[in-house]
Amino acid sequence: MADTERPNEHMRRVLFFPRDSKKPMFLWLSVIDEFDGTGRVACQQPQMLEQMGTDWPEYDTIYQNDITSVQLGYGIHLCHTENRTDSGLDVNQAVLAATGGMMQSPWRGPLLAFCGKLEEEAAEHADIVEVTDMGMAAYSHIIAHLIDRENEDKAHLAIKGPKSQAVKVLCDGDMQANDGERYTAGQLPRLHPLVRTNGKPMETSWHIGMLLIYSKCKTAAGVDRNNPAILGMCENAEEEHQPGTVVIFREDLTPLHVEAVKDFGAFCKTCYDEEERGRADR
Repeated sequence: MADTERPNEHMRRVLFFPRDSKKPMFLWLSVIDEFDGTGRVACQQPQMLEQMGTDWPEYDTIYQNDITSVQLGYGIHLCHTENRTDSGLDVNQAVLAATGGMMQSPWRGPLLAFCGKLEEEAAEHADIVEVTDMGMAAYSHIIAHLIDRENEDKAHLAIKGPKSQAVKVLCDGDMQANDGERYTAGQLPRLHPLVRTNGKPMETSWHIGMLLIYSKCKTAAGVDRNNPAILGMCENAEEEHQPGTVVIFREDLTPLHVEAVKDFGAFCKTCYDEEERGRADR
């Protein structure tokens, strides 16, 4: 890592991924100004001729974390050579190591990143008008961008995207491992397979004006799958007797809170008990 003390006031810390190194490195580089016709600074750029072969290479702009979709509030320029996908070039070993081999498409050639204030927010090729020091927070967003690039792996897509608050209703076995708590809140990625492919609507939720989806979770072998809390909530849950742990989330993916699920469960249990009494009276 580059020395923490700035060599002079015109230098900013950048992140460099050499193609023949096992790890990326922080460097101090001098910053140059590009002026418009009025004499105003139109953009700033580190002097990277030694690292990239030019001071003005091709670049991608990062303005959000590509996995979580959280806006950064600043921009990152990921500078690269035009032939970064040329199969005749060696794979960048620093990128390979930093991403843990999780990239679907290998990066070839050198890579240099710097960050700062964007001229325009969320613009694909917006200029950086004020270069600031690269830090570890920005580093993590660069790694997310590299891993996400052209990545269609199912395991990756399952964690990608903004998350929605959901609620797990634990079966008896899982509840014992959770200090006796039946309900637990958690963040569910919006592209998770439970959201995209496996959810079932709860018909009873139509009556409360908040359509809820439920999906069964994997339960370890030998765990008590009995879950009396969801009787009446989930279709056929009472016939299955041991449905295991389920996760519940709103159809519109707005946050769902534990208390709302508890209230819904109490409503469903009342409906279920009334149906049982009706059957007994026949």
